[in-house]
Amino acid sequence: MSDPLIHARGLTVRRGAREVLRAVDLEVRPGEVLGILGPNGAGKSTLLRALLGLVPATGELRVDGRPSARLSARERAGLLAYVPQRSHLQAGLAVREVVGQGRYAAGGHADDAVTTAALARLGLEGLQERAFPTLSVGEQQRALIARALATGARALLLDEPTAALDVRRALETFALLRELADEGRAVVVVVHGLDEARRVADRLILLREGAVAATGSPREVVAADPIREVYGVELVEGGALGFRLSED
Repeated sequence: MSDPLIHARGLTVRRGAREVLRAVDLEVRPGEVLGILGPNGAGKSTLLRALLGLVPATGELRVDGRPSARLSARERAGLLAYVPQRSHLQAGLAVREVVGQGRYAAGGHADDAVTTAALARLGLEGLQERAFPTLSVGEQQRALIARALATGARALLLDEPTAALDVRRALETFALLRELADEGRAVVVVVHGLDEARRVADRLILLREGAVAATGSPREVVAADPIREVYGVELVEGGALGFRLSED
């Protein structure tokens, strides 16, 4: 088994006197998808941002075996790429330029082959000359994922990347995350739906009020007792519509 690419122990985030994230332990290794699950306000996005070093946190956080705080901006960019829930970019940059931003941290150029490959992988070739703000929210989200791919980072951290996507694009995104993990990247993804959590993740962390309520395989975490305790609902196996990508 490979060493963890991201390793956290006792990770805690405070806002004033309140702990919004409390003593979280986690590891994620190359080749796996770690899903972060929990109700609204449970601390999912805060945990993701703490792992990225975007919010002050206490506890131990190591990336590629090194203390996160000691990484330079260039080193961090080569290890971790972030896909937020929503972009606030208002500048009229072309989609290719936005995706190419991911190359700058790695010393590349927006017009290089890596940018072209990232655009193609997200099905954005036909939109690459469009101004980013003119895209739909779902198209913007795909561009942000392509930008993260273009960095070449060893770990991708995504905050509900399918929230604005239709069913087909969401399934394609989950399939892509699986492919990226199989290629050797570590993937950490905040998921909202319980069925999505089971579908995409190798392991899950279930948060409740900033603390870990359950962790383990999807079948262990998306199970009757944890779901009842955290969400206050009964899990009905097979009780939801299911979808898969068609083969044509």
